[in-house]
Amino acid sequence: MKKVEEKVILFIEKHRLIEHGDKILVALSGGPDSVFLLHFLQKYKKKYDAEIAAIHINHKLRGNDANEDEKFCKSYCGALNVPFSCVGVDVDSFAKKNKISFEEAGRILRYEIIENHCRKIGFNKIATGHNLTDNSETVLLNVIKGSGLKGLAGIPAVRENIIRPMLTLSKDEIVRYLEKEKIGFRTDSSNFDTDYQRNFIRKELLPQIREKLNPKVDNSLFNLSRTAKDYYSYFEKEIIRELKKENPRLADGELSISVRVIKKLEDKGIPVSEAIRTAVLKYFKIELNFKDVENIIALLNSSSGKKINLKQNLNAIKEREHLHLFFSKKEIEKSFEIKIGETITVFQSVFSAMPVEKKEMNFTRDKNVEFVDAGKIKNPLIIRRWKNGDIFHPLGLKGSKTVSDFLCDQKISSRRKKEQLVLEHNGTIVWVVGLRLSEDYKVINSSKKIIKLEIR
Repeated sequence: MKKVEEKVILFIEKHRLIEHGDKILVALSGGPDSVFLLHFLQKYKKKYDAEIAAIHINHKLRGNDANEDEKFCKSYCGALNVPFSCVGVDVDSFAKKNKISFEEAGRILRYEIIENHCRKIGFNKIATGHNLTDNSETVLLNVIKGSGLKGLAGIPAVRENIIRPMLTLSKDEIVRYLEKEKIGFRTDSSNFDTDYQRNFIRKELLPQIREKLNPKVDNSLFNLSRTAKDYYSYFEKEIIRELKKENPRLADGELSISVRVIKKLEDKGIPVSEAIRTAVLKYFKIELNFKDVENIIALLNSSSGKKINLKQNLNAIKEREHLHLFFSKKEIEKSFEIKIGETITVFQSVFSAMPVEKKEMNFTRDKNVEFVDAGKIKNPLIIRRWKNGDIFHPLGLKGSKTVSDFLCDQKISSRRKKEQLVLEHNGTIVWVVGLRLSEDYKVINSSKKIIKLEIR
């Protein structure tokens, strides 16, 4: 057994990344990391009694190069006899529509598509090719941006059903292995553009550190990130536990935290800065920078009524013994258009409307998921905040109600009411999101096509 392969096997065992009988979907870009990952898992699939498949996402950002990446991945999977799938996405349009960066748009779409495909083919794990050098870049980038403990924790070896078996290998080890084994791979030319922050760290900063300060800096940063992860995991657990006791989530777009809870966490040795970062990340999916955190801490010590503006249209205000965080009015008044088969970002949540087979319907208590009759819907759908005059036919009731009366019946607080989302089709309400579907759009026995609505 080669030393490189042995390192990966020991890492998998240490972190319990693969269990007997796992079905693993590999995210295959065509680059050296994902090519090595697929090669390794296919080579050792009998050891783990694992089933392996691969998926390639064509981001359509690099013209013919992107198409050549797709061809390479398909050919390589064919040579290994690995089931292969490919999905094309328009990252450019998604980024512009949601006013986010190409990198963020690509990440959202990539994980959404891979997760959906993993469920569709009945697999239970997703493997990505992140390596030791990627972790170094991530940690340094987070330090430079003023990140907290979560940023220092770097890239996790496992997150939910996503595993990263190659975090023990450097980029050089991977490339040397592939070259020695004469295994081809694709190179993304954009990786050499040092105008990108991560590329500058990779091509300029890290080589200088290795040469002049510490040749094993990747291992040092990995050890730092593991230590930071242990501390952050403890902090996060305690923070979420205390927050849940007061049920702070009022609505999508608004959060109220008792100053007493923050003080209680501080008494447990948890820094106020980490309590704030963790709460905002959990409920808004926003990673605050150092300046924003410092401003919120100052706000906590100020008089009631003071308000500050934070990143991504988020605001904070101190009201007596509570800290309220909410989106600006301009953000609240926005509406979003979505077509069947699309995924979009809505007020820091991710909303999707995906066609599914009738046999895939799985009704649970999860109020963030609903199924509707596709035969009654045509593109586009609109998701927005409710407004006065909105009427819909609540599922299970005989007649219609105003959304306002329905929210009152549900005992929704006044703060939460103004943040409530509705899904609209052709001027009618399909779904009071997270609360009740319209009777007019429910799935019936004669329904032939189904749409799965989901918000996370």
